Amino acid sequence: MEAKKNRIVIILGAGFPLMWGAPTSSSIKKEIMKILQSHTVGKEIINRLEVSKSGNFEYLLSVIEAVISYSTQPSDFQFTNKIFKINFDFDVNDLYILYQKCIDCIIDLVYAYELKVKSTDCIANNLKLLFHYLGEKYSHVCCYSLNYDEILQRLLGNRNLYCGIDKDGIFEYNFSRIRTLNYSFYNLHGSIYLHYEYRNGQYEITHSSIPTSCRQSAIGTYGGNPGEYLLFFPIITGHNKTQRILNKHFSFPFSSFEEDLSECNTVLTIGYSFNDPHVNSQIRQYTHSRNVNYRFITREDGRVSGSSFEWRLINVIGTSQYTSDTEHDDFFEWKNRRMQIYKRGVECFLNNQSLWQIL
Repeated sequence: MEAKKNRIVIILGAGFPLMWGAPTSSSIKKEIMKILQSHTVGKEIINRLEVSKSGNFEYLLSVIEAVISYSTQPSDFQFTNKIFKINFDFDVNDLYILYQKCIDCIIDLVYAYELKVKSTDCIANNLKLLFHYLGEKYSHVCCYSLNYDEILQRLLGNRNLYCGIDKDGIFEYNFSRIRTLNYSFYNLHGSIYLHYEYRNGQYEITHSSIPTSCRQSAIGTYGGNPGEYLLFFPIITGHNKTQRILNKHFSFPFSSFEEDLSECNTVLTIGYSFNDPHVNSQIRQYTHSRNVNYRFITREDGRVSGSSFEWRLINVIGTSQYTSDTEHDDFFEWKNRRMQIYKRGVECFLNNQSLWQIL
């Protein structure tokens, strides 16, 4: 019997849940724009920045965050108006509510498509078979999702997939345990099931059995600036994404991600378009100088040569010094980098088990 390889790192991008009707970035943006249109400041954001023509939904959220940052006290309104050239007064609490509605909209959209996933459908069964196949081939299957859902946890079950959660929904941050397990999984950018609780004199993140709405809470009593509020929400998005990753709950999975990348034999991305600069930098930093196999399962976007995807890939993996093979019907390859890109989409890859041998 062939000896197991050490470790495979799997990265699930936004293209992974599209099989179940997940919303695209553009469709989320449209829903958030509807919410902004209902608010005076929201209309200003849309009109002045021409967001209908450029920017994604995270860009919209970052603008609201910026206005909130300069509007925490009534005395700041004049300052805020001068910076953003807003010619009317507004209640900052309304702005908090507006932001909450935007986050809750995203959470509702994610929960809606997650409810469509049935553990008995063909895609789900093939996904379970794929992970079983990888568990037979690798000693450690380390999965990281950039999405906000918990589809994989539901399909594989917490008994088989370690997510760092105990029976009471409390997270444990135990590196030594993770390193010994066959399967592990983390949502790098949060999950719709995360919940903030004030415990033992500080805010802690726990896991809930139902989706958690965005909420605001005064923090002045706990060491914040007078009158300052924080928005607590279970997903990382918007302008301060990188700073939020420094929170213990999110920094732990990223540290684990770095460790796994530095030791893995194979990196497998499913539906990831290499648009996240933080994740890209980690892939490049921890795998570029090693003899790692790269396997990328893309959405059905046709040719890879000359595409924006190839350009982003070159910047992350550094493949410009290598000559690419000619494209085949199903694959695009760089021999010298041991890289293969499957071009026919996630669902086709899951349905064709003969393709799994490339992993």
